[in-house]
Amino acid sequence: MDKKRRRWPWVLAGVLLLSVTIWYIRVQYYGPMTCGTGEEDMTWYVEQRVEEKGVYDLKIAVRKTARKGRMQAILYEEYRDSDPDWKYGYVIFFERQLFGLRLRHVGMNSWKEGELYRSGSWSRGRCDMAVYGDNRSGRAAGYYMADAPEVRREDLESDYILDLYILDGIDHLPDELRRMDAERSKYGKI
Repeated sequence: MDKKRRRWPWVLAGVLLLSVTIWYIRVQYYGPMTCGTGEEDMTWYVEQRVEEKGVYDLKIAVRKTARKGRMQAILYEEYRDSDPDWKYGYVIFFERQLFGLRLRHVGMNSWKEGELYRSGSWSRGRCDMAVYGDNRSGRAAGYYMADAPEVRREDLESDYILDLYILDGIDHLPDELRRMDAERSKYGKI
């Protein structure tokens, strides 16, 4: 009888530890800022964000998705059928979690028609970069970053652009995206 009394605190501590672990996994990997790893899962995530806005005639059009290593992203536009001039573009960045089985929303930016943008995060030598936007006009033939030679692409298609880069080991977030003009052979700062 005395040994059973001594076990109860250990059993209770084990049950408590298991409960906290299950709660942590549920919140971190299945919470409101997470989704599955497929393109359909990212689209569902975006649709849920749009529904939260409470605007009933708001729709989305996924323009492009990308995946590289631990990163995934979705480029999309929000629009209204009732107002053809009303359109906003966004990109959402995700990081793979739970052994690559789930995605966690880690960032978001907006974009405008006809422009290219750069975005990223840097922390203690770990750097994730993206170049994204709308090049349907074909105005940009390519792009590069002077302070990160790995971030470079030529012969851009006349379409939406979403390129991901992992630049681990650098000492800062690259900050100057330059566009290579299609009409002129000179480089221009974006």
